[in-house]
Amino acid sequence: MIHPGKDPGGVIVTILLGLAGSLLGFLVFTELLRIGDNKAFDFGGIIGAVIGTLLLLIVYRQLAPGEKRSEEPLPPSGV
Repeated sequence: MIHPGKDPGGVIVTILLGLAGSLLGFLVFTELLRIGDNKAFDFGGIIGAVIGTLLLLIVYRQLAPGEKRSEEPLPPSGV
């Protein structure tokens, strides 16, 4: 909902990227930046997890091969 659009991977790839991004974002926010608490439920960790997931999905969309477009021109619409 936050980052709409078609992902190059399937559902499983998107779920795995979401899990990896949330773990990475949570660890960066709680351990490196000391925002939030890693021993209890805290919104700092959740915000870090969301940001990490978004960043990982954006990077994946940029690096993953997209749909191949055909080189043939489309026929005129009046035909």
